[in-house]
Amino acid sequence: METATFLSDRIFSIMDYSKEGLMNFRRYLALLDILVNGTQDEKTYISFKMIAQADKEFISFTSF
Repeated sequence: METATFLSDRIFSIMDYSKEGLMNFRRYLALLDILVNGTQDEKTYISFKMIAQADKEFISFTSF
């Protein structure tokens, strides 16, 4: 279950654009729409943000 918590934390950080610790239904729907209907580039970008954390532009091998 620790992995599930880690994953949900990363997903939440992507949806919390303003970094206020809150998410609303519209933000959830926007991310869900990208995951279901987005282009390959959009889906890849979301996947990268889940790995690197939403506020980072780079990831180190150690972090990966």
